[in-house]
Amino acid sequence: MKLRTLHLAGVVVASASFSAGQTGPQIGAWISDAQHPELQHQFRCDRGALTILWRNGYAGAVTLRAAVVSSTYDGLEDVQIPPGGKAESKPDTLYCSLGSLRVTTKKFSMAAPPSPPPQQLASGVKPPVPAPEEAAPAPLVLKFDPPEKLPETPLDALAAITVGMKQEDVAQKLGPPLSKVSIPEDGQLIETYRYNTVDGKISIVRFSNGAVTEILPPQ
Repeated sequence: MKLRTLHLAGVVVASASFSAGQTGPQIGAWISDAQHPELQHQFRCDRGALTILWRNGYAGAVTLRAAVVSSTYDGLEDVQIPPGGKAESKPDTLYCSLGSLRVTTKKFSMAAPPSPPPQQLASGVKPPVPAPEEAAPAPLVLKFDPPEKLPETPLDALAAITVGMKQEDVAQKLGPPLSKVSIPEDGQLIETYRYNTVDGKISIVRFSNGAVTEILPPQ
């Protein structure tokens, strides 16, 4: 990118031009988010001022926080976009700096799609008559016999677990956990495994994207 500087009445204005073959964001082109393909953004320049137009292709309303970074700007934009709609934000930049302008989604959440409207019957059409209710079957009650003793994980096997170990290696050494919880968070899958050790104490092993990040001793 070639830079040129104009001096107007004591004010210095920097402008940018792209050399042949240089790649970068294009004015008016829709750019899809890497992790959320139905979320798109578009850059617009008006007298050097930058406007970001957002488009939501999902059925639910989207709330996001995006980092907007260029060679002359670094800031965060909080945006709410209605289902299947658009929104815009105007970062306080001096000029567009398209050659270095990048948008990265930091937080993303989507509301449940709105309920469809009730069906309307044409004039003169009678609504269907519901079938007579049948007696609900009696609930099936299953007898649960808890085990006399929960399986215990040896402490020496637990001591062999280290941070960074793969999930399959942990399963091979410790066997199936007493319980596990999986939560997606900021593009990662956080999983918590609970193991029963001696005297009924519980030890916890946490994973991020299939690798151990934390081992808590029996408590």
